[in-house]
Amino acid sequence: MAFAVVIGIIAVLTSFLQFSSSLKLHQLAMLREANAMKSKVILILKEVEEYFLEEDLNFIELGMEELVHDSIDLKKQVALRSLEIPKVKSVFFFEQNGSAIDLPTNSSSLFAPAKRVIKLREKEDLLSFVIENKTNFSVLFAIQGREDFGIIELLVDPTMIINEMTIIEKEMIAQGLWTFAAGSVLSFFIFFLFLYRLSLTEKNLLEKTASLQETNLRLARAYKSVGLGALTGHLMHALKSPLTNLREITSKDGNIDDSSKKLMNSSAIQIQSLVSEALGTLQEIRRKKEFYDLSIQEIFEIAQGNISDLHPKRIVRIMPNPELEVRIDNLRANLILPILRNLMENSFEASTKTKVQLSISREEESLKISVTDQSGGISDERRKELFSPTASHKSQGTGLGLALSHQLAESFNATLQMEESTEIGTVFSLKFSALPR
Repeated sequence: MAFAVVIGIIAVLTSFLQFSSSLKLHQLAMLREANAMKSKVILILKEVEEYFLEEDLNFIELGMEELVHDSIDLKKQVALRSLEIPKVKSVFFFEQNGSAIDLPTNSSSLFAPAKRVIKLREKEDLLSFVIENKTNFSVLFAIQGREDFGIIELLVDPTMIINEMTIIEKEMIAQGLWTFAAGSVLSFFIFFLFLYRLSLTEKNLLEKTASLQETNLRLARAYKSVGLGALTGHLMHALKSPLTNLREITSKDGNIDDSSKKLMNSSAIQIQSLVSEALGTLQEIRRKKEFYDLSIQEIFEIAQGNISDLHPKRIVRIMPNPELEVRIDNLRANLILPILRNLMENSFEASTKTKVQLSISREEESLKISVTDQSGGISDERRKELFSPTASHKSQGTGLGLALSHQLAESFNATLQMEESTEIGTVFSLKFSALPR
């Protein structure tokens, strides 16, 4: 179909160029013939003027001024002499208003219309020529003699010009056919080469698409494994503190006092809560279903409540912002909660007097959760290995907390980073898409 369209365009262009060139060549052929006729008439006019001038001088010398030739005599003689030009059939002279002058050479009434004569008179040194019904070739032009001589029309036999134009048309048709054939063959090869390269490109694209799909499948599996592993690691990391409390209680000699019993009860509840939360999240991730959504305000309040169970006297402030009403699905919400928990625990473990602020902001199509504390800054040396496993500077730390949080963030295409750290405190940010997954 496309090749047929290309061939059609070539045919149209070839026909247009052929018609245009043929028309110009016809005009040139007629112009050449008209100029030849005009030159012959001008030569005849000069000869007649010289002859009449000699006769008029003789008449004047003999005192026969009444025999001196006038303008009509000159026109008649030029018209008669013009009939001697080969192929000329009739000769007409015209007044300034476009009307024909009655002359013996007016062998027919097919002279030029007045409009054509007046139009020519308004221009200088121009020819007007036309083939009329393939029977007459009309050549109209102005000539100048000793006085304003007038406008003359020659009716010429068009046979020779028509034959010449026929030959031109045949040559143009032959050239057009050769041009069309050559263009069609060239277009076929170009089109074939284009289709061949297009098929190769399509084949390569399909192969790359299949490869990308396979790679994406592997990456999805890897990210799923990383997310589940990070969540499990976070559970183990979170269990470390209550298990340490239980170990310290059981290592005491003698009876367990009331405060120890409360601590044991609190630790058991905390362990149960952490395990239930982690199992629920793992189940939702495996199903990959969005059962419900939570607003940012609700997520902050859950995180605030979880940290209050561990550190009842610690202060966590939720900063007001309209973006708190933005809702996100449960899958991402359940991955954000352990990240916030770890960041806040780190802040309170670094300083018992610190205050933590939770805030939300929007950056184009992304949401950014910021966790700001007043527990002192982080040194440049520690920043280099901030999210590396086992890179802890706590007395009983494993270094897994931030590393696991970083993996959890990556599991749902979020970015966890430290934005600012001064002598006063540190700001961590979690940035993720505001659009539904």
